[in-house]
Formats: sequence, C-alpha cells, structure tokens
Amino acid sequence: MRDEATTRVADINLSQPISVAVQLCLINLLGSWDIFPTAVTSHSSGEIAAAYATNVLSFKEALGVAYFRGELALKHQKLHSLAGGMLATAIGPEDVEKYISDTLGGTVVVACVNSPSSITLSGDLAALDEVASRLQKDDIFARKLKVPMAYHSHHMSHISQEYIDQLRSIMLLHTIP
Repeated sequence: MRDEATTRVADINLSQPISVAVQLCLINLLGSWDIFPTAVTSHSSGEIAAAYATNVLSFKEALGVAYFRGELALKHQKLHSLAGGMLATAIGPEDVEKYISDTLGGTVVVACVNSPSSITLSGDLAALDEVASRLQKDDIFARKLKVPMAYHSHHMSHISQEYIDQLRSIMLLHTIP
C-alpha cells in the first residue's frame, strides 16, 4: 500500500518470499475449489511453489526456502562487491552466444530459456550493458530486469553452501516427529 518511493516490495529479502507466499496461497485457493495440478513446471523461485503444489514441501518448508534465499542473497550482496543484474531479451538459444561471448565487462550467462525467442541473461552488470547495447544495435529487444543481483549466475556461488545448509535444517526440522 506504500507509494513507489517508500515501498520495500522490491527489497532482495522481501520480494521473492512475498511472491512465493502469494503463489502458495493461490495453490491453496485453487485446492479449496477442488482444482489440483496434474503437472507443474517452473523456474527460479517458482520451483518452490511447484514443490509445494506437488506436496514435496509443506507450506512452512516452502516459506522457509523462500525466506532463506532472500536473506542469504541480501547478506552476500552486502558482503561482496559484485555488481550484477539480469536482462530479458527477444532472442533464441541458437543466436545468443554471439552476443554474450567476448564481453570486456565480465561474464554473462543464460539464466533461462523462456521460449524459442525469449531468453533471460544474468551476470556482471558492465557485461550485461555491453550485451544490451549489442542487441539493441541489431534491433533486438533487451530490457534490464528490476532485480538487485545476478540470479542463476556465478554471483550466486557465494551463497550456495550456506543456502544448502539452511535447506537441510528446514527439512530436518520438519521430519522430526
């Protein structure tokens, strides 16, 4: 309910847990209407909701997974001076390599193949700027995403072990009778 200047909805430790919580509640709402998935597919934090929809994670476990992902991302964003981001593009997987290779500003990787003509890229901010410029020069859509870090890239290696440890603790807490 806050205005654009005071909202915290895009804060790294709040945005994904909020999104996942909404997804979990939608799953519960659909279930209350006797609508259940026969299959799920997902990407990124959507995988948490997909695991909940298929009863792989409980509601509390799913919230814990989302919570720690956000908290650890925030913690490590403050600890490391990596400037990273993500870029939505209207290019297919067969053409992306020529745009992301040989960047002077660092490394860019394919974060997600969304469709045959839509890829999300992730990586070092200066390199993403280079890639965006290359794509726009060729009249190909490229738009930076409003995310504070380079998810699905080498930037996430800093949180991987601590996140794995937190996931283990979440699962252990909920398997003990």
